[in-house]
Amino acid sequence: MSPTPPFGLDQSRTANADRLRHAVSPAFDLALDAIAWIWRCSCRIRQRQALRNLDDHLLADIGISRAAAIREAEKRFWQ
Repeated sequence: MSPTPPFGLDQSRTANADRLRHAVSPAFDLALDAIAWIWRCSCRIRQRQALRNLDDHLLADIGISRAAAIREAEKRFWQ
């Protein structure tokens, strides 16, 4: 006697679910990659805004000139 599938599903349903999961996986991975890219861009924007707002003495503490901070802050979000 074969073991009973989990949650009362028969073998054909679990096999179909596995096939669907594999078919959806590339699209799901692409969506996750897009979300991660958006998150990274959002973080860059916030960090560059914070860098732009630092006082000169704080920039000197981290070894960055005002001009370098402005150049970094003016970069596009994808750079």
